[in-house]
Amino acid sequence: MPGISTTSVVFGFSEGKIHVLVSKLKEMNLWMIPTGYVFEDENLNDAAKRILNDRIVVKEKFIDQFYTFGQLNRATSKEENFVLFSRFLKNKKIENWFNQRFISVGFLVMVRMEDCELKLDTFSDDVKWVPVDKLPNLIFDNKDLIEYALNYMKLRASHLPIARYLLNPKFTMKEIQHLYEQLFNKKADRGNFQKRILKLDILNRHEKQMTGNAHRAPYLYSFNEERYKLYKINNQDIMG
Repeated sequence: MPGISTTSVVFGFSEGKIHVLVSKLKEMNLWMIPTGYVFEDENLNDAAKRILNDRIVVKEKFIDQFYTFGQLNRATSKEENFVLFSRFLKNKKIENWFNQRFISVGFLVMVRMEDCELKLDTFSDDVKWVPVDKLPNLIFDNKDLIEYALNYMKLRASHLPIARYLLNPKFTMKEIQHLYEQLFNKKADRGNFQKRILKLDILNRHEKQMTGNAHRAPYLYSFNEERYKLYKINNQDIMG
């Protein structure tokens, strides 16, 4: 479909930091987030999933459409656009294709980083996770897309326990607190945060592991899938 694309901002969480998935353009110190065009015979959501599957293999993910980007000057110039993409495909028709104005529908994606296998696409020679506060040199308006997606994730986090998609199946209370502190960029009182999370009644608590210092080992938690599916938030902000 001429001029219609999808762009996915893929977030993960590791070592106390929110990360985003980026790939590096071949032979250039320029990076981008997963983007591709929509086929004439597919739904928009299916296009986003197809394009995402070309970059990452993961069994479970959260994916949600969050914004449509259609500013006039999303690419700096046609010359830049040609240098970035058309040089890979020696075809005048394809060159013109890349030089046209395009509208991109943004999708927020959340995954467990440990469950992911990363893949190189046609234009890339490296793909990796980077912390959102240490972004590399990104093409076009990719930085804006990441900022929009982060803000949208904050909105979802106030109504949905997003840790379900970002943390390992079993996690500590400290890990889930760090996730929300990172996202909202503010500290939470340990006791109050724990009370709020436990009050949602969607977690299972597991016995401490025997490590020789059992009295110091933190409890592990996991999401109760049945209660999570039935869970309905009542305008409660998890961070307070």
